[in-house]
Amino acid sequence: MLPSAPVLLLPEDKSITNKNTPAFTWKYTPYCEKYQIQISGDNSFTTIEQEIILPGSTLRYASTPLSDGDHFWRVRASNPLNGYGPWSTIRTITINTAMPDAPKLSSPKNGEVVHDFIDLS
Repeated sequence: MLPSAPVLLLPEDKSITNKNTPAFTWKYTPYCEKYQIQISGDNSFTTIEQEIILPGSTLRYASTPLSDGDHFWRVRASNPLNGYGPWSTIRTITINTAMPDAPKLSSPKNGEVVHDFIDLS
């Protein structure tokens, strides 16, 4: 019997993160001996950035560093006879490690003295 497609958990589809080594997780799939995860820079998976086979007891993969930009990921399960079931749905994650711009202060003006008065009456 071939295993069914794994159900993906995290990261959620269309997630954005500043961490370039995200962890990918999925639910246990019955009849699974091992999982195959693929991470690609395109949704047709013509260029595989990372691919790994994991034991069936493993439901998490911490990626090696990914470049900034969009990445697509999917998982499938294999039975003990190396029969692979269907791929999971495809999810997208965006990596953005760029630092945000420094805030621009508008008040008080440079050198301006501010007095706080408390009315105690």
